[in-house]
Amino acid sequence: MGLNGLTEGQVMQTPILTDQNTTGPPFRSIVWLFNLNNIVLYTPAGSLVSPAYRKRISLNTTSGWLDLWDLTVGDSGAYTVDITTHTDQQLNGSTGLNVYERVSSVSVTPNTTELLEFNSSVRISCHVSTGTSLSYLWMNGSSEITVSSDRVQVGDGGTSLTILNVTRYDRGPYTCNVSNPVSNDVGRPLTLTIGYGPERLAIIGPSLVEFGEVTVLYCSAMSVPPPSYTWSLNGVHTTVQGPVYVIASVNSSDYGKYTCTAVNTLTDLSQAADHVVSLKVKLCYFRWFTCSIILNNIIMQIHFTHIRLIIRRIKKYLCSFFSAGFQNFNG
Repeated sequence: MGLNGLTEGQVMQTPILTDQNTTGPPFRSIVWLFNLNNIVLYTPAGSLVSPAYRKRISLNTTSGWLDLWDLTVGDSGAYTVDITTHTDQQLNGSTGLNVYERVSSVSVTPNTTELLEFNSSVRISCHVSTGTSLSYLWMNGSSEITVSSDRVQVGDGGTSLTILNVTRYDRGPYTCNVSNPVSNDVGRPLTLTIGYGPERLAIIGPSLVEFGEVTVLYCSAMSVPPPSYTWSLNGVHTTVQGPVYVIASVNSSDYGKYTCTAVNTLTDLSQAADHVVSLKVKLCYFRWFTCSIILNNIIMQIHFTHIRLIIRRIKKYLCSFFSAGFQNFNG
C-alpha cells in the first residue's frame, strides 16, 4: 500500500500494512480516508470515489495500494486505510503526506536606498513568488549570516535582515537563499550604496613648471557617491569643474596656490586641499657666469669662477707694478 504519482511533492513516509494480500482472494472492503474524509470506498460490488479525487487516484484492490497524482499543497495531511479481508480480519494503517510548492522568483529589497555611514539603518526583505515550508539563509558575499549581533539581526522568521548604523564595509553584496525539501532558489545580489566622505582629499601634480609647458593637476578623494569638484587659484574661483585641472601653456599668471574643493551631495560634506605651483624661470646664461632664480623660494645661485680668476690676475699684476716702482724710487 502506498501513495504514488507525485508531480510536485515529496512523500515523507510510505504507509505500510503489516499484511498485504497480493495472492489471496480479493478484500471484502477497502476504505481510504484523508483527514478522516472519504477518498474511496471499495467492495467487490464496486467503488465509490469522492468527487475531489475522481481522475486523480488509482486503487489496487489486490494489494490495497492507492496511487494519487496531480498533487497540490492541499493534499498534505494524514491518510488512513481500513481493510476487511475475505476472512473478516481487520487491517489498518496510516501515514502522513507533505506536498511542497517549488520555490521561485526570490528577490531582495531594502527599505531605503539613501544610507549615510554611522547615521542610517537598513532593513532588507526577502520575497518569493511561490513556495511553501520555506527556510531562509542570508549571505554577505561568500559568508553566511547565521548569528545576530548588536548591529546585524535576522528576523521575521528569516525573511528580513536588519543592519543598524551602517558602515562603508556593510555594502554587501547580500543574497537570500530560500529552500524547502524539494527546491531552492537564490535572489539577485543586492549591493548597498552607503554614503561617506569626502575624505583624504589630495592634489597630484608638479610643483615647479616652466613657461609654455602643459601642466595637469589631478584632485582625488575617497567618497561615495563620487563628489563634485571645483577649483580656485589664489583665492579666486575658476570655471574649471571636475577632478582635472589642465594648464595648456603656462604663463606668469598661472603660478600660485591652487585649491580643490570636493562636495558630496549625499552626505552634504565638503573638503578642500591646496597645492602650490611655482614658475621655474631661466633668466640668463653666459660663458662667464650662470644665474638661476626660482620664484617664490627666492633662491639665487651665482657662479663667479671666471670672474674670481680675473680679479686674482689683476691683483698680482698691480702688486708687481707697485713693487717695481718702489725699488726704482729707492735707487
